[in-house]
Amino acid sequence: MEIREREIARLLITFGDKIFDEDHNISVAEQVLAALHEVIEEFDHQVYGQVVRDSFNLLQEGKTVTPAYFIGHANDHVRQLALDVIHSPYEYSENWEKKWDILLQSQKKTGGEFREGLRGCPPEIQISENQPND
Repeated sequence: MEIREREIARLLITFGDKIFDEDHNISVAEQVLAALHEVIEEFDHQVYGQVVRDSFNLLQEGKTVTPAYFIGHANDHVRQLALDVIHSPYEYSENWEKKWDILLQSQKKTGGEFREGLRGCPPEIQISENQPND
């Protein structure tokens, strides 16, 4: 379960401010948290749960869930997690996508690319096109 919780935290930190649904102006954070609203308090891992609760609170206050929020977080563990999930020690070859026509999972995604990437996630964090967002 910890791996799934970390993945949810990573999605919120890394992509929370990105637009998931352009037609309805729904952010990734809004969509993910709508899918998890009933289990937000049930996270086992303290740091990952903190990320989810903070994301929920930011949205409730009308604010955007951004990587900068977590990078500057007062909790050292949350701040370190943000740095760990945002920073990669690896670089992609400029020719990778051109040669293979494949976008790697950890490359930056926007809009529809992000939505398609979620389809392979575990059921707990998959997002349905018809899922209500309240």
